[in-house]
Amino acid sequence: MQEPPASRYHQNGIFTPMTEAWDIVTEWQPADIFSATPKNHKPFAILVLNQALRLPAAVYSRLWASSIFKVAADGGANRLYDLNTQNRIDLTVDAVIGDLDSLFFEVRKYWDLKNVPVIYDPDQYSTDFGKAVKYIRSSRARETTDIVVIGGLGGRVDQGMATLSHLYTFQQDPGYATGRIYLLSSESITFVLKTGKHKIRAEDGFDGIKLGKHVGIIPLKEPSVITTKGLEWDVQKWETEVGGQMSTSNHVKEELVTIETTKDVLFTIDLDTPRTIE
Repeated sequence: MQEPPASRYHQNGIFTPMTEAWDIVTEWQPADIFSATPKNHKPFAILVLNQALRLPAAVYSRLWASSIFKVAADGGANRLYDLNTQNRIDLTVDAVIGDLDSLFFEVRKYWDLKNVPVIYDPDQYSTDFGKAVKYIRSSRARETTDIVVIGGLGGRVDQGMATLSHLYTFQQDPGYATGRIYLLSSESITFVLKTGKHKIRAEDGFDGIKLGKHVGIIPLKEPSVITTKGLEWDVQKWETEVGGQMSTSNHVKEELVTIETTKDVLFTIDLDTPRTIE
């Protein structure tokens, strides 16, 4: 009897074994996190990083209303303080954690007055991002909670690369068993597509907050072979790697975008968000 094929695609002379991942379609509706009543996301936690929060304040207020737990990673507490004072709002967190080398003295007093725990973690072999993720997942009730990371990109290149790397680090389990992580910057939302087939609702929005048309598929960790449907420039069994060809600045053409990938890749889509939202 003839043996079944041992691989799906041929990549750089190496065959990629077929797994159960090819039989499962992972569905995504990233804009749903902006809904006042999310229907396609389980309750999520918020992690605030040390980057300027430039989306309309109403966007953050909606996210806070839908979140079950909030943590600021070190200097992220400064950024949230700025957001609150500049917009006369009161978005709080359940804890501030990190080595606290970026936390301003007056900001620490602000959170102390709100009885927010400020936790010093001196471990120099982990980042404040990593400390915050571990803290969120330290409770059994939150160990599989999705996390929306806010303020993740901008500023120094090395910090931005570390942030993207952490999306892989904390999602190594198959099937997102420990929860999905979304990186929300002022310009885009980014997440990891694991090996297999994915369907992404890419033409979506809520009350004026919507996804844009520009997407990228980035094989940050290792080379991959991808097939896409629903983009302006679709590809079939297309090898992609950093230092080689990559699908960037592509355009959404259909409501549902389908992507098959032989290795984990980053998917990013820009935001089309008005300056003010009621």
